[in-house]
Amino acid sequence: MTLRPEGTAPVCRAYIERGMASLPQPVKLYYLAPIFRYERPQAGRFREHHQFGFEAIGDADAALDAEVIDLAWRFFEALGLKDLKLQINSIGCPICRPAHLQALNEYFGPCRCAPTARCASTRTRCDF
Repeated sequence: MTLRPEGTAPVCRAYIERGMASLPQPVKLYYLAPIFRYERPQAGRFREHHQFGFEAIGDADAALDAEVIDLAWRFFEALGLKDLKLQINSIGCPICRPAHLQALNEYFGPCRCAPTARCASTRTRCDF
């Protein structure tokens, strides 16, 4: 038995395994599923909770990202939620991303924490 830790990976796996790459792109999917945390429960954070998400796969256009964000925003408004705030972060476009990554490398340069195998592994995987 496997307890699902998040929803995006299973959606991506289904996209690949079900041959959705051959469908007209982008493919837009959603999920609503029980999700499980590995760490010990903390105040207000249970091991099992439910999560929903929207995924749009098969097109690198930023307009598609905006469409998914707008969908989520409208969903929250339809629930009657008030005083919503949206914060967007970016690592830049393909043209400016190398300079951004270089700045991250310079900032994080030598590890600012006690050097550990995990720290080195994370920097290698994240390429900064």
